[in-house]
Amino acid sequence: MMDRETKTTGRRGGGNTRSRWLFTGLLECARCGASMQIESSQRGKYFYYNCRANQKHGACERNALRADKLDKYLVEVICARIFTEDNLRKIVHDLHEHAGSWVKRRDKEIAGYQREIAKLQRSQQNIIETIEAVGPHGVDPTVLMKRTADIQDRIDDLEGKIEDLMCQAPPEITITERDTEALAEFLRETIMRSKHPAKMNSFFASFIDRIVVGRKNVTIYYKPECLVTPKPKALPDPQYPEGVVWLPGTGSNRRPSD
Repeated sequence: MMDRETKTTGRRGGGNTRSRWLFTGLLECARCGASMQIESSQRGKYFYYNCRANQKHGACERNALRADKLDKYLVEVICARIFTEDNLRKIVHDLHEHAGSWVKRRDKEIAGYQREIAKLQRSQQNIIETIEAVGPHGVDPTVLMKRTADIQDRIDDLEGKIEDLMCQAPPEITITERDTEALAEFLRETIMRSKHPAKMNSFFASFIDRIVVGRKNVTIYYKPECLVTPKPKALPDPQYPEGVVWLPGTGSNRRPSD
């Protein structure tokens, strides 16, 4: 048997924000109920998920699982559930809606600056009319001219902000609802190739309570309020011929979707 030593541990439940593997802290051994943690081969070439009971006492008879292979399989399974055609259409719709709302927000901000400029210009005009009405001996022109200069500085500042906003290009969204398959593949690759696995771990923990790994199947206990899309067909995998079961997590009174 290959000699292994434990390198990192995973906190059971809620994921692990320091892990370099995607599912540390979320996996549970179906045979003994212990959490599954990362260990490496003696030379550190390969990393494995192994249940804690096996690591400490050899009390579980299950074999350790290659971390890279299990991560890849689970990502495919979970992405198939999350990145459904309906969900991706909504993402694309939201992207286009965001681009449109960006333009509206910019135009609203510009209009606000323009109203303020108009108000300042009226103040300038009132000062000029006051000087003309009372003459140079009725009011200190130095004070009024200083006030006029201050107003002009504020006008110049606002006009600069308007110019900056006008120069900003709105977000360009080229993807359409017909590109959902390519988008799903892109998102899967982004997760697998992420240089921030701890962030991906936190992402999965946001809607997964725990993942129970058995000999022939995997059971994912999820948070129904965070994941309500229809369940897809199980992905074929020789290691898990019975596929994947999705069940509501602890504390939920909602049944899994059919």
